[in-house]
Parts: sequence; structure tokens; C-alpha cells
Amino acid sequence: MLTVQVVGSLAFLAVTALTPFIKTEFGLSSSAVGLLIVALYLGYFLTLIPGGVLTDVFGERLMIGLGLGFIGLFSIAIGTGNRSWILGFGLFALGCGYSTIPPGTNKGVFDWFPPDQLGIGLGIKQTGVMIGGAISAALLPFLATRTDWRVAFTAVGVVSLVGLVLLLVYSRPSEAVDGQYDESTTAAEAFRSQIRGVLELYSQTRLSPLLLVGFLFGAGQFTLMAYAVLYLTEQVALSPTVAGLLYTAMQLAGVVSRILFGYVADKWFTRRKHRLLFAIGIVAFAAYLVLVSLPPAAPLSVVAIAATLLGALSLGYNGVYLTIANELVGPEYTGFSTSIAITAVMFGALITPPVFGLLADWTNTYAVSMVLIATMTLLGGILSIRIGTVQTGQTA
Repeated sequence: MLTVQVVGSLAFLAVTALTPFIKTEFGLSSSAVGLLIVALYLGYFLTLIPGGVLTDVFGERLMIGLGLGFIGLFSIAIGTGNRSWILGFGLFALGCGYSTIPPGTNKGVFDWFPPDQLGIGLGIKQTGVMIGGAISAALLPFLATRTDWRVAFTAVGVVSLVGLVLLLVYSRPSEAVDGQYDESTTAAEAFRSQIRGVLELYSQTRLSPLLLVGFLFGAGQFTLMAYAVLYLTEQVALSPTVAGLLYTAMQLAGVVSRILFGYVADKWFTRRKHRLLFAIGIVAFAAYLVLVSLPPAAPLSVVAIAATLLGALSLGYNGVYLTIANELVGPEYTGFSTSIAITAVMFGALITPPVFGLLADWTNTYAVSMVLIATMTLLGGILSIRIGTVQTGQTA
């Protein structure tokens, strides 16, 4: 599942690494480049929940296989096409294909890991997102410089199809909905039954507090990553090289913390994982305030400690968050719970960064914007207590 997540993330994040080359070839404006990213995210956002429900009905092996096939074929189409509309449609379709990867890999972890190791299992699996992104950022521009960006995108497609072959050869067949439906049940009947179950979950509103926490944490995570280098260069007066190194340190800290938080959740917060989210929100808020209060030319060691700690906290919550989402609804709805939980996070990612930038432009400083996402993260941590209330009421 980690390998699948790495391969999927490598393809999903390829366009961000290759935007300078794409912009130059097609003569695109910065806003047009932004629309390409929106096309990718929109395809992902719109199909996440359907992809999760279908994963619950048909099993993770089939849906991950379809997703990797979709990603591979449309990555090759982008690399071999010569029209801007092919690029835009291909990115939208690539986003649709990727929508099966998070719910499928999460369901795989829940199917194969014992209950007392789910946190560490999902924590390790979630590092695949960042590993795939790091590989994409490190290798694809290098390959595009030596050859062409189309070759780089085609290579991504080939890697995805190779991943599909390995999945089919080495993974075991998965059972749809953990045996919930017998052989006489048709696919249409199983899908309708799953939809009824999903609607029942909505009516019970058991996921509502968690989704709000996901929105608030996601807003902080993606906004921080979008503006970290700009903040460090313009507000703290670091050189672009040093700021880039600190950005890398923040990402690596996130990789480590995802595994660490998963272990801690399994070891000491077995039935109260929401308390770990609460602690993450409180400490992250304090780290934001430290970073905001640093003057220009502050000691590099202090900046590095604050930024790295903030990276570990803002990027490290995902495994715990997704584990709680899956535990709230049970194994038969793992794909759906993963999809809707990530949709909440992505909603925060789509809404907050533009607001952050507008506030920074209006106030001519990043301080107000940073305090905004710090407050949102704090509120997310506080609202995590409500998740605990829901869990307690559910198990009573």
C-alpha cells in the first residue's frame, strides 16, 4: 500500500514540478497555470466520495488497479499530446484516477493490519504522499531539463502502469465490503445498499465534528506549505536557498511525525485518539505564534527549530485523523470514510490559501494571515474534543 501511495502521489504531483516547462512551451499566464492545477484538484475533489463508495463495494484491489490504469494512460496522453486542451482534460482525468488511491490504500491497511496497529499502519502509508512528492520534485525537473517535460510525464505514466502490473501480480484479491454481500447480490444492488448506508451515516451526523476538524487542519497544512518559503524569505529575511532547505526540513519532519504520531496513538491513545489531535492543535498554535513573533534576521537556529516543529505538527496529523474517521464508521465503510475525511481536508486546502494571500496583500505583512491559520489550527484542536464525545456516545 505504501508503494501504491508513492506511485500515485508521484503522478498526482508531477504537474506542480513541471509547471515552469509547461508554462514556457504553451505561453501560459500565471493564472492559466493556476487553472491547470485547479483542473487536477477538481477531478480529485469531485470523484473522491464516489471512488470511496465504489472501493467499499468492489474492494481495494480492483479500484486501485483502475486508478493506476487511469493515471498511467492519461499521463502518457499528456506527455504525447500537443494541445493545451489535452493537457487540461488529461489533468482532470488524472485527478479522477487518483481519487481511488487514498481510499483504496487506507482500506488495504484496515484489512491487513490488526486493530491495535492501525495508527502506525496508516501513519507509514501516509508518508507515501510526501515521498512521492519529494521524488517528483527532485527527479522530474532534472529529467525535463535533460530531455523534455513530455518525456518526464510519459515516464510517470509508464511507472504507474508498471505499478498496476505489480499490484495485479503480487497483491491478493480483496473482498468487497468484507463479505457483507453474498454471491447472489448484483453489483447494482450492492452499490445501492452501500449508498443507503452512507446516507444513514450522514443522517446520524457522526462524522460532522471530525469533518470540521479536517477542514481546519487541512486549511493550516496546505496554506503553510504554499506560503512557507515566501514567509521565510520576505518576513524573516532568509535567502531563498536557506528557506528552501528549511522547507525540505519541514517536509521531512512531517514524514517522521506521521509515523511517530501513529505509534503514539496506538500505544497510549487506543480509544482516545482525539486527544492526540487536541494536543497537536494546541502545540501547533504555539509554534505558529513563535514563528510569527520572530523579527527579520532572527537567529537561524531559532527559526529552524520553530519551522521544523511546525512542519512536523501541521503535516503529521493525517494518519491519526484518518484512523479516527475509519474507526467511527466501521470496516464496511472504510473507503467512504477515507474519501469524505480527505474531501473535508481538501476543502480547507481550496478555500484558505487565496484568503491568506489576500490578507497578506491588504495588510502588507504575513503576520495577520499567519495568526488566522494558527487560530484555525487551534480551533481544530479544541473541536477534536467533540469527536471524543461522539465516540463515547457511539460505544455507550
